[in-house]
Amino acid sequence: MFSTIARITALLAIAIAVIGYRMGQVGIKLIPIELPLAGEDVTAAAQMQADKIRSSISLDWFFIAAYGSMFLGYALLHWLQQQKGATALAITTALLAIGTVAFDVLENRAILAMVDKSEVSRRLFAVSAMKWLLFFLVVAWCGPLFVRTSRWWVAAIGIAFIAAGLAGTLVSASLAFRPISRNLIEPAMKLSLLPLFAAMLVLLIRPSVLLADS
Repeated sequence: MFSTIARITALLAIAIAVIGYRMGQVGIKLIPIELPLAGEDVTAAAQMQADKIRSSISLDWFFIAAYGSMFLGYALLHWLQQQKGATALAITTALLAIGTVAFDVLENRAILAMVDKSEVSRRLFAVSAMKWLLFFLVVAWCGPLFVRTSRWWVAAIGIAFIAAGLAGTLVSASLAFRPISRNLIEPAMKLSLLPLFAAMLVLLIRPSVLLADS
């Protein structure tokens, strides 16, 4: 059961990479639109690139489904690992994943409303900032799955998860009083991809190393 869920989770990470690549080919960066600075008119810019934004968000629905399912996979793996505190880790990871997905959906709907109806949601910045905060928290919460093993190289992946997640969390939290920190969101997100894809290889090839009796 553990190995099956692990490999499904790894395949979801591959799907995320493929969809993310396709989104990159659309040729538009959504972060400046998601996190507009005070006094910044993003409506006109968004409407000038309306077709690209719609294409990007059309792919983003699949991206959201993939990463949401992947993080729920991590939650289930926490539970199946049967280490001390596994239930609390599993529940927290699942709640963070669901929260991230919920705020991402709200964010996309607000952006589409801006493109289609010229309606700029006053809550867009807050919704996007909360999405990123929850995303980086759930990345950090994946770390204990790997840290609590006897193999140092697997534990190193877990430490990388926690470090990348906490770095991103600090950047996201700083948006509340320093909105220009939005420029650090993309680097922080790319940093979090390193442990995610290293973990993908472990989950796909040798998931048994995460079990205490392996």
